Amino acid sequence: MSDSDEEEEDYYQGKLTCSSCDETSMMRNVEDDVEEVVSLSEEEKLQRFTHDTTSALCLSCGEEMEACEFPWVKRFEHYRVGVVQSVEVFKKKYQALEIDVGAEEALKVVTTGKVAEGQRVIVACVGALVPAGAEPDDEGVIVVKKGSVGGKPSHGMLCDSPSLSWVGAKGVAAKISDIWPIGSIPPITKQRAVGAGGEYVGS
Repeated sequence: MSDSDEEEEDYYQGKLTCSSCDETSMMRNVEDDVEEVVSLSEEEKLQRFTHDTTSALCLSCGEEMEACEFPWVKRFEHYRVGVVQSVEVFKKKYQALEIDVGAEEALKVVTTGKVAEGQRVIVACVGALVPAGAEPDDEGVIVVKKGSVGGKPSHGMLCDSPSLSWVGAKGVAAKISDIWPIGSIPPITKQRAVGAGGEYVGS
């Protein structure tokens, strides 16, 4: 077996389990996976891995798994990375936000968190289960619905670390770097900034 084959088999690093045979030997389902070799940071590698839409193939039984069935994709169903376009403070403690999440119209969200225009955030959109990864019948789970706060429409929830099942402070908007595209799902673990360049790594 060549080095490239070994790397391909280890691509998912045990993160996928075949639904047919319960094996974790999975590889990307491509005939000729030749990509340009570029130097990527750890976070850039994670971003590429998280948003890879190529299906996976079980090496044990041949069963194919579509990208929409990957656990990290299902975990963050209805969650989106966005950028705050406008902030309106009202009743002293509330902020009415308009957030670009990659849709035709900006998403309106009311929050008590403190964010600024241009800040990259993560939003649990209508239909999302909070915290991320929860099941509908779990105790304390929240299903995000359209509503209003103080007469202002709110069609999502600004995420803090606990709502994403990350380690971090409650009530403080989760931070994410601009490596993560608008409209995409967030990383499965919190990324922390390190070094003068502000590179993020898993925590």
